[in-house]
Amino acid sequence: MPPQYGTVIGMTLLEATPLLPGDLSIYDLSIPLLDVEPSYDGGEPAGRWVIVAQCAEIHAGALGIVPLDAYAGDIKATAEREGWNYALLECTE
Repeated sequence: MPPQYGTVIGMTLLEATPLLPGDLSIYDLSIPLLDVEPSYDGGEPAGRWVIVAQCAEIHAGALGIVPLDAYAGDIKATAEREGWNYALLECTE
């Protein structure tokens, strides 16, 4: 069974990937949260990205990420308090 909401919020992709279902959609939320162009391409070190949103189902899931160096202030506080799930289509269905 996948982790419940919030269990991987604040973890890096490197830390969280072994805990999550294999079929994941990963979205760089840099535009809506930071107003900068997304730069995640799947090939970068997973330790450079922190999870700020999570929707998980039994066989699949979706994660929203931002660069680790941007995980501070309001971004971090909101992620830890309620998550940025509204930014993921999978969380609103």
